[in-house]
Amino acid sequence: MSRYVLNDKYVLSKVGKESVIAPIAEGVAQMKSLLTLNETGTRILELIQDGRSTSEVFEVVKLEYEVDERTLQTDIASLVSQLLQKKILLPVD
Repeated sequence: MSRYVLNDKYVLSKVGKESVIAPIAEGVAQMKSLLTLNETGTRILELIQDGRSTSEVFEVVKLEYEVDERTLQTDIASLVSQLLQKKILLPVD
């Protein structure tokens, strides 16, 4: 049950059902390094920001979307891995 937080060097902005993540440098978002998330990715990140573990995120998203469980597990793991590599998410000790 891994938990993560959004790095405070990034800003998350919701645009409709999608969202954009941008690094902040000297208080200004750097638009050339934007990362966009679709509706499902946005929901996953919202749940993570709410303090939910990855297994809790899985259970919530499984109930909210019609998706194959294996696909959902892979999608969550892939998104978390990508955000960890970019240091957008940080593990909670």
